[in-house]
Amino acid sequence: MTTLFSKCHGGRLLPVDWVYAYSHLGARALVSAANSGMPCRETPGSLRCSQTAESQGDSYSVEISYTSTDTGEAHLRMLRHLSRCRMLFIYHDAHDIRRVSGSPSFPLRLSYSVADGVVSVKLSGRAPWPDPALDLR
Repeated sequence: MTTLFSKCHGGRLLPVDWVYAYSHLGARALVSAANSGMPCRETPGSLRCSQTAESQGDSYSVEISYTSTDTGEAHLRMLRHLSRCRMLFIYHDAHDIRRVSGSPSFPLRLSYSVADGVVSVKLSGRAPWPDPALDLR
């Protein structure tokens, strides 16, 4: 198994219900959506993306995690709602290339916990390909 880790920044949460069209070709994806998603409000430097190739090599296990110090009721209400949605996650990788994790056919699931004034958020799922570069329309 091979695991790819990436420091990333500029994360945005995009519910699948907001996506009008998704097309994947090679190392690129085109997404047409109602808007560009909601900022994840991550603590700087806390956003981590990992993709682990399964032993058969036909799929990847995806995990994205970050922390936030925003424990306000509106932010927690948004996370509570998003935890019931199928999700895509948009981010900029270490080379500042905008990428998308998840797809309408292979969505991510969001979970979160609050402890000591810090919100820990995790998105996870499976994908048949590594996160493609993104063209968002």
